[in-house]
Formats: sequence, C-alpha cells, structure tokens
Amino acid sequence: MAEVSRVFEVVYAEQTTPYLPDFMMYAWNPPINAIPGALFALELAGRSVGWAALRMAETDPELWLFDMFVLPEYRRHGIGTQGYVRLVQYLRRRGARRLLAGAGCEQQAGRSFLGRQGFQEIGGMITYQLNLATSARTDWGDPDALLTAQGLRFATLDRFPRHRLAERLLPLWNRTRPDQPQHWPYRPYHARRLEQEMLEPEAVSLPHSFVIVTPGGQLVALALSARLSDTCLASIYLGVDPDFRGRRLATALKQKLLAHAQGHGITLLIAENDRRTLAMHTINRRLGFTPRSERLVFAQALP
Repeated sequence: MAEVSRVFEVVYAEQTTPYLPDFMMYAWNPPINAIPGALFALELAGRSVGWAALRMAETDPELWLFDMFVLPEYRRHGIGTQGYVRLVQYLRRRGARRLLAGAGCEQQAGRSFLGRQGFQEIGGMITYQLNLATSARTDWGDPDALLTAQGLRFATLDRFPRHRLAERLLPLWNRTRPDQPQHWPYRPYHARRLEQEMLEPEAVSLPHSFVIVTPGGQLVALALSARLSDTCLASIYLGVDPDFRGRRLATALKQKLLAHAQGHGITLLIAENDRRTLAMHTINRRLGFTPRSERLVFAQALP
C-alpha cells in the first residue's frame, strides 16, 4: 500500500469557496460566499495525486458534503482510504456528524469506495434528455390556450427589467423551492443569493426561461433554463406556486419550452429531477424525454 505523505489544505476560504446548495445545482457551481468549506490535496512522495472537497450544509453544521478524486494511475493503492480517514479527523474537529456524497450509477469504483467507507445510498438524481432533431413528435399541445382559459399568460424573463429581477422572483422562489427535495432543512433565500445562484451564472438564459403571470402581475410558476451550447438547452428549475397546482401548469411550462426550443434551433433538451419527484418524471416521459443517467446520493453517520 502506498503511504500518503500529506493531506494538506490548499484552500480554506469561508468567504470565497463555491457552495453547492444541492445536487440539482452541480453543473452551475454558484459562487455563494457564506458557507464554510475547504479544498485539500493528497500528496504522495512530494507529488499531488488527488484532491478532496468539503462543504457544510447551509442549515446544519453537523452535515457536510464530501467529494474526492484520485488520479487514475494512483488508484487501488489505498490512497483514497488514507486520505478519507484523515479528512474525517478534520471533520470531527469541526463538529461534523454526517456526510453526504454523490456518484454516478456508472461510476462503480466511486460507489465501491463509498461503500467501503460506510456510506449508504439514500437517493438520486435522474438526467433526462429529448432530441428534438430525431423526435417523431412535433405537436406539443397548446399550452397558450390552456393558460388563456385560466386567465393566465406566459412571459420570458428577458421581458422583465433586469434590475431587481431577483426581488421580483423571490416570493415565488421561496414558495416553490422548499418542495424541491434536498437532504437538509430549507432556508429561505434572500434576493442576493437568488441572484448569485440562479441569475448571474453565464449559462443561465433569460430569453429561454419562462414564468406564468396572472392578470394582476403575480408570478405563479417558473421554468428556468441554461444554454449549454447553441443547440442544447437544460431545464435547471421548474416550480409552481402551491395555490396554482392541479391546473397542469407544470406540463404547460414544459410544452411551451419544447415549442420555443424548436423555434430557436435548439435540438437537445436536458432535464434533471430528483427520483422522488414522481409527478415530474411522469411529465417528462409523457413528453418523450428518456432517462440517460442517474447520480446517486450517499450518506454516512460519523462514529
């Protein structure tokens, strides 16, 4: 077994290290500046052979998110296990009692490593995709008629003044976001955090993001999208105000996005959902999305 000579902290910045608020947000890596975290290097004979990242859950100082990577040529030598043992010692000093980690279904080595350290699978995120270029379906229904019959209308986010847009979205966000599954208590957002996480990232595309609006101007549903390439769009958030559920508004948002994408040269749509959100899985499959991958969530209680 190769002996790890050092596990040393290369970054510790409670004010600068990006915080990943939940597994749904992995791709966007929003720069939230208020949550303790650290980045470590694993060193063998003077050479960096891997790294590990830690992040405290925002409302639970006893719960930390964990990720580790070892260079392929240094795997199967016990390096990851040694590094993990030392990181657990660090976490205990910080008061950690539980850890969360993620691994793709296809990442057998990562899943096996987590199992050897005592992690148990507790959930997962399923990634769906729909190839509009090859889909036999071109008629997505008439979501505009559905909304008109209810006295509602669609609007894209680029039609709203960009200044203070986060404040405009905030009431709807805090009414819908608590229903999105996560593994620690939800803390209501403030406008600056919503701006940083969901509006500032370069990939987020306001012209391809929709809200549903009442005659009085209330926002009652949101579908937020990110442009991954000229022809690929990802749905990164969809929520409907609890008072407006049961009216097929989530389906209408998806239908509107599909028709919009076709009209703007987008051929591939991606959506990610927690596997516990059965209603959204049903909508995705009904509209022709197919599951492509699953990222599993694991937890461990520290002794």
